[in-house]
Amino acid sequence: MLNNISILNKSAIGFGILFILALALTVFSISQLNYLLESSDKVVNDIPIQTALLEVQYAATKGHLYFEEIMAGDQNESSDKVYQLWDEAISYCDIILKGGQKNDRTYAAIRNKKEIETISNMRMAMEEMISYAKQRQQDSKSGQAGSEADRQFDSAYEKVMSLAEEAKIIADQETKGSYDHMLSVFSRDKMIFGFGGLFLCLIAVGIGYFISTTIVKPIKAAAKLIDKDGINTVFKMNRHDEIGQLTRSMNNFLSSFRDILVDVFDASRAVATSSKEISASTDTMATNAREQSLHTNGITSAVEEMSKTVYEISHNASSAKEMALHAQSSATQGAQVIDETAEGISKMVGMIKQSTDVVNSLSDSSGKIGKILNIIEDITKQINLIALNASIEATKAGERGKGFAVVADEIKKLAERTTHSTAEINEMIVKIQTNVSEAVNLMARTREKADSAITLSHDAKSSLKEISEVFQEVTQMVAQIAVSSHQQSITSDQIADNIKIINQSTQQVAAGIQEIAKSADYFKTLTDSMQKRVNVFKVDERL
Repeated sequence: MLNNISILNKSAIGFGILFILALALTVFSISQLNYLLESSDKVVNDIPIQTALLEVQYAATKGHLYFEEIMAGDQNESSDKVYQLWDEAISYCDIILKGGQKNDRTYAAIRNKKEIETISNMRMAMEEMISYAKQRQQDSKSGQAGSEADRQFDSAYEKVMSLAEEAKIIADQETKGSYDHMLSVFSRDKMIFGFGGLFLCLIAVGIGYFISTTIVKPIKAAAKLIDKDGINTVFKMNRHDEIGQLTRSMNNFLSSFRDILVDVFDASRAVATSSKEISASTDTMATNAREQSLHTNGITSAVEEMSKTVYEISHNASSAKEMALHAQSSATQGAQVIDETAEGISKMVGMIKQSTDVVNSLSDSSGKIGKILNIIEDITKQINLIALNASIEATKAGERGKGFAVVADEIKKLAERTTHSTAEINEMIVKIQTNVSEAVNLMARTREKADSAITLSHDAKSSLKEISEVFQEVTQMVAQIAVSSHQQSITSDQIADNIKIINQSTQQVAAGIQEIAKSADYFKTLTDSMQKRVNVFKVDERL
């Protein structure tokens, strides 16, 4: 039944009960505080009564002393002052009995019957004492000292003092009784307030625990169910409060989310398959486009080269005719030049032999320099070792070895620079030796070629004669080639222009296909990532 009550109403009921209990405790507290205030007022009012009784004793005693001095013949005191003191004592008695204000102090009327009776008797005794005092004065004037009035006066005075002491004792007992009663009431109320506050705290804790349980317990159960079933969670809580509304809304949301995930599963599979097919197709198209572009580039280059070659052939053919005629006349001169060349080659062979001897000598000298550098390197190592030992000895010498340490450090630096320079010289000598070896080999090959050239020059001389005869036939053939090559050059230029246009179109198509392939790969990556993320959710198809 409690599950059908909303959390708001449960909270209102709980806090309403708590408010009613707190209100009841507050009303009870106020009533008890009022009672304590009344008790404390009673205690406070008893204190002025005791003061008034002291004033009565003081006035009666002082008046009695003054009166006895007057009766003894002292003329410094007056009877009026005595009677004023006794009237003052009677007025304090009236204030105590009836209540009122005197000398800026407020007195409450007493309620204790015994105390009223005692103070009333004390007032009557004061009046008797005044009456006997007047009679004593009359007897004193008539010479009757020591009469009955004297004894009655002293008896009345003693009665006043006795009744005042008795009234003070009653007032003290009344004050103590009121104070003890106030303390007992205070202790009782303190205990009641303590237990009442504890009871309210327990009620508040119980209400808070009950409300929190109605909220936290179903939420923990829901969280545990979600951890267990995940997206396939179905809440089965037969509640009609806010928790029930929340679970029903969660059921509807999870059901819709499962349907969406199923659609996303199917769509991602279809998209992944399509993206794979698109990627494969674009890869094939991109490969074919690249191959076609390469082929067209090759054809374009070939046609351009052919066009250039044909143009050059045409141009050279025109020149070749004149050159053939000129070559025919130059063939005779060439024979004479060949003879002179053969003689010069012979001289060059002699010079190459001398150069070879010089280079070999240079190789031997560089080998000797290498040996010297090895000796310098050994000396440098020894200097480094000596500098190190000198540094150690300088360190041991302390302050006296500082100058020696500086010198040792400079020697070490000089040795390091010498080592570095020696390494560079050694590297240069190795390069020189390598170059010398290559020069010797090159001169040997050059000498062999020179010997062959001499032989060939003799053969060339005999061939020039045959060439001169052939040039006549060549001149006629070159003229025919020049005409044909000119026409072929024009045609090849046209073919080259058309192939360039085809190549540009092919390159544009290839670039477009590559962009499509990149987009397809990126799209495939996205679909794979989406499938991985979606596969995290395991949808139960039975729901």
